[in-house]
Amino acid sequence: MLPRANPAETQIPLIFRGFTVFLQAPFKTIREWYHSMTDEEWAIINLMKDPTIKYNHKIHNFIQECMNAPFNTVSAGFVKHPEFKKNAEYHGDMRVKLWALIIEYLNSKNDSDHQWINLEKILREKLKKRPVKYVSTRRERLDLCLDAGIQSESLRKEFNNQNFFINLYGTKDKKLIGLFKELLPAPRTEFFQGQALPEFYAEKELAETKSILTFLKKHSELNEGMLIKAQRKLRGKRRQQEERERIAIIYEPYLASSGKSAADLLKEANSPYIPQGCNPALAARIVLAASEVKLFTTIRHLTSAKSLKSIMDKGLYGQRTLKYFNIDFVSAALGNGDVQDGDGNVICFGPNKIDPTAINALNRNRKAEITLDLNKAQQRNPCAFYKQRDLGWETYSKKTVTLGDTQLVFSPNASDYNELVSIFSLYSPVAEARENDGQIYRAEIARATLPKCLFIAYDMERMHQILTLNFFRFIDALQMNVHAPSNAVTITTEDIYAKIAALDDEALRQFLYDIGRLMTETMEYNFYGAYKMDFESILTIKTDDYCLNLSDLIVGLNSGDFSGWEQLKVKLPELASSYCFIDYLSSKVLDDATKTKLKSHRETLKLPFWLEMKEKNISDDVALREHYRMRQT
Repeated sequence: MLPRANPAETQIPLIFRGFTVFLQAPFKTIREWYHSMTDEEWAIINLMKDPTIKYNHKIHNFIQECMNAPFNTVSAGFVKHPEFKKNAEYHGDMRVKLWALIIEYLNSKNDSDHQWINLEKILREKLKKRPVKYVSTRRERLDLCLDAGIQSESLRKEFNNQNFFINLYGTKDKKLIGLFKELLPAPRTEFFQGQALPEFYAEKELAETKSILTFLKKHSELNEGMLIKAQRKLRGKRRQQEERERIAIIYEPYLASSGKSAADLLKEANSPYIPQGCNPALAARIVLAASEVKLFTTIRHLTSAKSLKSIMDKGLYGQRTLKYFNIDFVSAALGNGDVQDGDGNVICFGPNKIDPTAINALNRNRKAEITLDLNKAQQRNPCAFYKQRDLGWETYSKKTVTLGDTQLVFSPNASDYNELVSIFSLYSPVAEARENDGQIYRAEIARATLPKCLFIAYDMERMHQILTLNFFRFIDALQMNVHAPSNAVTITTEDIYAKIAALDDEALRQFLYDIGRLMTETMEYNFYGAYKMDFESILTIKTDDYCLNLSDLIVGLNSGDFSGWEQLKVKLPELASSYCFIDYLSSKVLDDATKTKLKSHRETLKLPFWLEMKEKNISDDVALREHYRMRQT
């Protein structure tokens, strides 16, 4: 980077400086002056030629270079120059404007109070969500209850880079640092990987390390499992509270018209539905048969392979948590509708199909698929819940199931335009030719719409039964389509129950299994906030060219066969660099030579500072600081 002009020079209008040189010196001097221009002078002259210049890569790169440099290397005169301001205004680049305001504030002398008031006002306006009392619409209240915030998410993302935070803390300006700490989540120390930690973070990590070591020493009876259980319990309570608030706000009109409360809807969603359109004896028979249905035994999660080390060592995080900790992630399929449906801070698994939008987003990176054993993953986790389907993915595909001598054709994966209800469409069992073009089609003969919140549940013990019986929520709510063709073959709710009544017990179980599978084709199994990986539940981890079967790897290591381990280090180095994963493998092998090899590999890994100090039995403040200094160098 070339030397910057000092403020006094840059504040002199460049056109006059050039004109003065032209009048007072020969052409050679003008050329020398041109070649001796600072980067800032050169940029301003080019901006004067065309204030809308953005796609001139030299200018664009220069401004980006300035923004990545420490704040004191850029002059206030440059960012205050009318041509620079005109360019920033033309492109509406708020990050550039805020960066310029920070430069002006830090360079202000006699008018620092005025500059600070202006900067603080704008930053609070752009980055701070408004208090509840200042919002009125249901949409805004929903955003607040979900902690989504009424603010520019893209603007927050713009500030999420190492250079900005390093430069910010490098100013040592307490007012400025304090304001950003209030408005933006402070990154974790690993955010600065590869860079020297700002002094603030060094002290923060030392303080956290000392607190952790003190806590562990004081509560030596606690183990990791007990701590995880307590954390999950707290997160589970928060999720339940958040869900009640979400339902009360977003379904306010429905609750008012039905006379129900948010608690009523939650209770209804978490109870196996008892069919209402048939006699009690048949309903009891259906409910009993549904209790014997098991729809799936595994769930899978798609992620980026580069995230595997973090996932294994720390856990999986919902998007809101990722943003709060400024953790880099690949955004998959989460949209505003998903946040409205309560997915703003969840980790999504699925037993069957996964939204192609998420798959395509991850295909741009190196995708990894983690498959878990459902029974081992559950273990009464209070942060877990499930949805009948991916509420944000509308497939509109028709499903067919045999019921006696009839084909039931239906579509269970659609939503109303306002995204508050799930739509179930029942079609004519007989396909007919359209008169005008001769194409074969099935007429929609009936439809049911129900609130989406009825299909989000937390009862894990009866999950398969609830998911299966939800089919009958729709069947009992069917309304015949008065616009269906008069010659369309119809089937009514009464017809469906009559045909079910004719099935023997085995045929009924098979019908319910088939229905349950189709109704959960895009089903989601979610964890709220965070999920510390339980290695016992992992079955496989796949990439496009490799599949790790964890039990096979352990069997191989126990038999002294290291070929699987060597292949893992080549194919999934991110996983091999996880100390938690290595610790798990070590706990599962009995052979001393194998344990020694794994221990040797673990010693090459960088551990969290607190864990390193714990294993070295170091807690003295002076010794901690010395080891920390050595670690940073």
